[in-house]
Amino acid sequence: MKKRSDLVFECRKCNHLLYLADGALLDGRKIAQELETECPNCGEESGRLWIFIGLGSFSDEYGGF
Repeated sequence: MKKRSDLVFECRKCNHLLYLADGALLDGRKIAQELETECPNCGEESGRLWIFIGLGSFSDEYGGF
């Protein structure tokens, strides 16, 4: 089982999950830069869109894509 090192964020509008790979290793500026994206599911534009919900592992939860 992989160590949970991805930061997991949730879209405020549609609850889509966004995983930042190895997010625990990123600095604050890089994380903010990554969150300046619209939701790929509902198309909502960025701007306080993403809510941090915890640590996770995309590969463990979705079968190693």
